[in-house]
Amino acid sequence: MCISAGMMMALSTGVSVVGQLAQGQAAKQAANAEARNAENLAAQTRDAAQQEAARIRKAGDRTRGAARAQLAASGIDVNSGTAVTIDGDIATGSELDAYNTLLTGDRKSTSLQDSAAIARARGKNAVSSSILGSVSTGLQGWKAVRTPTVAEPAYSTPWRGVQ
Repeated sequence: MCISAGMMMALSTGVSVVGQLAQGQAAKQAANAEARNAENLAAQTRDAAQQEAARIRKAGDRTRGAARAQLAASGIDVNSGTAVTIDGDIATGSELDAYNTLLTGDRKSTSLQDSAAIARARGKNAVSSSILGSVSTGLQGWKAVRTPTVAEPAYSTPWRGVQ
């Protein structure tokens, strides 16, 4: 069985086209997996920040309670004057810490979600690029198969026309 050069060229072009398309799909799948991972990490980061903020608030409440107990044990009225100021300062400080923890978690989460969106866009671009590349390869192969080739002589000489 003899396969012509044109058939080999067409077969080679077909393999190249399929390879380019498969490469684009593989890149898209990898980018989507990266995006899912970033989204999961974003959710975990947000959840961890919320848990840490709750822990900070509970610690602030315990500190406030301990301070009130010490002031009351010292005979100070905990509902007026310095005792109220101390209580307010502790509450404000713990709430600021909790808020900063939530803010930091939200910023990290947003950054990870942006990374996920970028990864998905990269995957879509890889597919588009593979489609364009495969079309280009297909057209070049078609052109090569359709263009007649000139047989080269078995030997050549430095002088034109002399054999």
